[in-house]
Amino acid sequence: MSSVNSEVRRNSLAFSLALVLVTVTTGLASWLFLLGLELVTDARLAHPGCFLLAPLVGLMTGFLYHSVSPQSSAGNGLLVALMRAAKTRDLSEVQPLRRVPQPMAFVILVTTWLAHLAGLSVGREGTAVQMGGGLASSIGRLVQLKSFEFQKLILGAGIAAGFGSVFGVPLAGAVFALEVSGGFRHRKVPVDSCARLALQVFTFAFASYGADFVARAAGARHFQYPQFALRDLSGAAVWGGIVVIAIGSGLIAWMFLLSLHRLRILLARVMKRSWLTPFVGGILVLPMAWSPESFKDYAGLGTRFIAGTFVSAAPLFAFFFKAIATVFSLAFGFRGGEVTPLFFIGASFASWLSGFAGLAPQPYASLGLVAVFAAAAGVPLTCSVMAAELFGASALPAALPVCLVAHWVCRHSRLYDAEL
Repeated sequence: MSSVNSEVRRNSLAFSLALVLVTVTTGLASWLFLLGLELVTDARLAHPGCFLLAPLVGLMTGFLYHSVSPQSSAGNGLLVALMRAAKTRDLSEVQPLRRVPQPMAFVILVTTWLAHLAGLSVGREGTAVQMGGGLASSIGRLVQLKSFEFQKLILGAGIAAGFGSVFGVPLAGAVFALEVSGGFRHRKVPVDSCARLALQVFTFAFASYGADFVARAAGARHFQYPQFALRDLSGAAVWGGIVVIAIGSGLIAWMFLLSLHRLRILLARVMKRSWLTPFVGGILVLPMAWSPESFKDYAGLGTRFIAGTFVSAAPLFAFFFKAIATVFSLAFGFRGGEVTPLFFIGASFASWLSGFAGLAPQPYASLGLVAVFAAAAGVPLTCSVMAAELFGASALPAALPVCLVAHWVCRHSRLYDAEL
């Protein structure tokens, strides 16, 4: 009995140490990532010739994922699958921390910076989540964390810390880790499930809030969105438009995922050497160097364009062009993530709809921004909480039903689905 208690105590101490280390290192990694992202984005905006680097960036991306860490190509899908993994009799089959490639954090960081330098339409949540997961795996191994449940918890802590700190939304970061891990899906609620859920909530919240604090203390800066006002949502026409946003966001997310899936299948059939796929994609990006200035709005994150959707109605095809640019970039193997491009797509769609209906764009753009990602990733609770953190608590009553409806419309597809 004493040996059992000693092992439990050792595991608990190792887990506590790992949680603190993951929180601090992920917060610092997010700060470093955001700093580098700002520098490469400024360089691209100042020098349009950076688009000419796309083939070289594609070649380097393909080489890193082919030669340095092929397992890292599964990205967020691998981490989510490990979080949902069930305990087996033979734990060697599914050891969450050992299944995470050690170079994952490094390769996603470098390739994301390169992709943004060359103007590819990719995001940043994939980088944050994979940095957090990669650091959690390394730290968990370092402290010799052996418990299966603790391994999954520390992996979730890295995911929560990365998501919360890179967007400056710590509560949404914790909810995101819970939602993608299936923490809200217990149909039965026995006592042990309640205790497990409580431990998950504490762990993910500690990691997300702590990493966000560390990142901000180090100098991380986040875009400040205009605050949401419920008084702007009055009248049947306004609520009719919100219903259209909810349904339209779900359909857009479904079409986005379907297009991405089909293009990836096509490229896998055509390209015999998959590591050269990003290089070919980079060649196709070259004309962007000579494109009109308005087309360059669809490169990179597009945060300046997103900010404009809150002030005036977006052009009709803005969300369509951004969707094409993002599907192209991701299908050809460039790295970064999908969230901010999906923010762009949702905000521009809803903002255009506000102009069509003759209504103020700000509340519509706020709801559209979170709804498309909620539908695509299957995380309506995360996006509802994110809306409250980005736009103020008054956004929650409107964002929750919109995100739930969008999620229901797109319920058969998921952005992070993967198998071990």
